[in-house]
Amino acid sequence: MPAGPPRRALVRALERSWADFDHFLHHHHTIEVERLWPILRKVCPMTGELLEDMEAEHAAVDPLVRACRSAMARALTSYPTFEDASRAADAVGGLRSELRAHLDHEETGVLPYVVDHLGEQWDAFEQRQRKKAGLAGLTRFMPWLLDNADPVRADWLRDRLPAAVFAMVSGVFLRRRRRALTPLREV
Repeated sequence: MPAGPPRRALVRALERSWADFDHFLHHHHTIEVERLWPILRKVCPMTGELLEDMEAEHAAVDPLVRACRSAMARALTSYPTFEDASRAADAVGGLRSELRAHLDHEETGVLPYVVDHLGEQWDAFEQRQRKKAGLAGLTRFMPWLLDNADPVRADWLRDRLPAAVFAMVSGVFLRRRRRALTPLREV
């Protein structure tokens, strides 16, 4: 793509998209290891080995994330080379494959224990997470979550939020996000 405003807009959109993904993945893994896994280990001790597997998978994903950060930093400079862009694409592809396997394992392995054993503790955990997320949760995380969400997930989130909050998130912050990321959708 030649230099100029369209290219700069695309680079800004890629930077934002990567920064959001990187931030929320790090936050997701940190919350699990520091807050959720200890609760689950206490309530359901039989999950110990499974949660150790999850932490090992996190450790396997971490170097791939670092490789992506590095490759994206080079690819998103003012004048990247074709090789820079190729390295970034390859790094993201490697992360995607490993992360998808990990998240599938998490959903099929850990989530059933969360659903079956945490009950009210899960509600309290979610409430604490929402409170800690604060305004950034509404203006940055929720729009990221809703962007390209399938209707079932979007409905699930809508049902969990007060109507006015969901209207603000989807009507203001999600639209703002989509506008900022338009260059990615036009490539």
